[in-house]
Amino acid sequence: MRSARKLQLDLRLSAAKPDAALRWHEGASVLWLGQSLRLTFTKTHAQTCQENGVLFLPLPQDASPRQIQDCAEAWLRSEAMNYLTQCLHDRMEEKNVDAQQGGRANCARLCRPGIPLRGQVSSPPQMAGQHENALPLPRLTLSFTARGHWIALEQTASTQESTAPVLRCYWRLIEQLPEVIDAALTQALWPYYHHQPNQSLFALSH
Repeated sequence: MRSARKLQLDLRLSAAKPDAALRWHEGASVLWLGQSLRLTFTKTHAQTCQENGVLFLPLPQDASPRQIQDCAEAWLRSEAMNYLTQCLHDRMEEKNVDAQQGGRANCARLCRPGIPLRGQVSSPPQMAGQHENALPLPRLTLSFTARGHWIALEQTASTQESTAPVLRCYWRLIEQLPEVIDAALTQALWPYYHHQPNQSLFALSH
């Protein structure tokens, strides 16, 4: 008698590849920020857009599965870049504001008004915070390979501390809930904030 494990292995090996015509057709759905969007062909929209749970594709009724896939995924990738860029900008702006406030607090403790530190030239607290604590915005790029992490922070080869790292994001992250995206960003940016390595908890499983 064959074991259950052997039966499962046989099922995986003999399983046919999914038919693109069954996956990509009018009325099918895609995920966007945890929501299901129904694919609908349209002649009234010049560009792909979503309204009230419907993703309108500017395609003819006889569009092929490949055309439908390319059109829908191109929109999702554009959304991924726009959404992740905005999230990253907001996160870094918030972090730099906190750093500037911390810099002002430290300067207030160490400096007295009008009295520079010995051997130094005094500067306004806000300038000290901006120059010493502000982090440059990482460069965001989309990844199209599923073998890796949802988000990976890649330091550049430059030894300059002011050089921004690359934040490489798997484009299908746009399918996840905003809370999941936020958690993935938090995990990926942790070593950038604290200058220490950190193992990602969002590795894709295969």
